[in-house]
Amino acid sequence: MEVRVTAKNTETLKIEFPEFNIDNENITLSTFSFNDTSLVLSLQFWQSGVHEIPSMEIQLFSEDGKLNTFSTEPIIFDILERPATLDTTLRISKNNKNIYLPIGLNQLILICIIILSIIAIYKLFKRKHKQVLLKPFTQKIDIYIKAKNELNDLPIPENMLSDELEAFYISLANTLKTYLLRKFFFNAINMTSSEIIMYLKTHKIPIEGLNDLLCEADLCKFAKKKYGVTTIVQAKKTAQRLLLDFENKVI
Repeated sequence: MEVRVTAKNTETLKIEFPEFNIDNENITLSTFSFNDTSLVLSLQFWQSGVHEIPSMEIQLFSEDGKLNTFSTEPIIFDILERPATLDTTLRISKNNKNIYLPIGLNQLILICIIILSIIAIYKLFKRKHKQVLLKPFTQKIDIYIKAKNELNDLPIPENMLSDELEAFYISLANTLKTYLLRKFFFNAINMTSSEIIMYLKTHKIPIEGLNDLLCEADLCKFAKKKYGVTTIVQAKKTAQRLLLDFENKVI
């Protein structure tokens, strides 16, 4: 979201916008562009709800050397949760249907010819090469054990001021999203945190603690927020507990 502040006055020589910060960890503020007459701010909201942007001071320098200071009114944003994606809606509303196709005598004969041709080609190929067909080997992957081992092996960062902290949260979030994709068959990898929470609520899947954990990871990845070792250890324990809750849930 962008907020544009513009001041116009023919007698003004220059307009300055003093440094402006927001004391709110749920909002990331950055300056998109600015010049002598306007300022464009970029806002990223990490939580739904009502957020207030405090007033901003604007300094106007007139041609006669005078300085006038003005303040804008506070701006209030009401941020709503994003609805589930169209892909999720289609998945919910899709019903199994039986489709019956009319098959006549000519179609039945053609199908039999095709089947007999396939059998004949298979036997001819087998006799010519005299090879022993190997049975396909399939390996069942236990998605819960795989995700559990990934979380157990995830190391606690030694330096909380380095990229190790961001890498920790990226690995933790990707492990949970991959498990959700394989367990409940929805595209959690390419969904935002809000979309994932909305999907799980719709399907009555337990999510206690998941929203806070994903928001914590988003703040670390996108807002470069720093955490202490106690928070990191608790985040790993929460992820392990959520994994077990999801495994015990059947939809």
